[in-house]
Amino acid sequence: MNAISQDYICLRCADQGRTCCSPGIFPEMVYFPVSETEASRLPEGAEKFLRREANAPNFIQTMNRLFPRQSQRTLELFPPQGEHLTVALDAAGVCAFLDKNGCWLPVQDRPWYCRLFPFWVINRQIHCFQDQACLAIKENSSLTPLFRLFGVTRNEILEFHTRLSRDWGFA
Repeated sequence: MNAISQDYICLRCADQGRTCCSPGIFPEMVYFPVSETEASRLPEGAEKFLRREANAPNFIQTMNRLFPRQSQRTLELFPPQGEHLTVALDAAGVCAFLDKNGCWLPVQDRPWYCRLFPFWVINRQIHCFQDQACLAIKENSSLTPLFRLFGVTRNEILEFHTRLSRDWGFA
C-alpha cells in the first residue's frame, strides 16, 4: 500500500474533524470487530489498545448489512448476549491507534477493515462506502482513482476482504 498518499489524504481528512478513525464521535456508528487472528498480528504491546464490546442490536444490524446473505452466521458469530473484540477508543471517541501523525500501526499489521476502508466487497464486486465526510471519496468519483490513492489493486482488495471474511468467521 502506498502509505504516503494514503496518509496524506487521511491526515487532511483528520484536520477537518470527523474521520473513519473517530467513530465514537457519532453514536449511530458501529466500530468493526477485530478477530483473534488480527489481534495476534498486532505489534507487541498493541493488544492493550483492544477492548471487548457488547454485540448491541445496531452492531448486529451493521454486520448483516456488511454480510447481507449471512444473517444466521452473524447471529452465530455475534450472539445478542455476547461480546466482540474491537479497537479501543479514547475519551474523544478516536481510535487508540491514531495520533497526530496518523495511524501508528504499520500498514501490514492493521486490522483488515482498516486496510479495506473505504472499499467493501459483495459478491466479488468492489464497492465504496458512501461516507461523504471522507475526503478520499469526496475527491474521487470512481474506484480507479481511489485504488491509486490508497496504493491498492482490485485483486488486493478482494484478497483483503477474503482474509477479513475468513478471520471474522464468515468464510
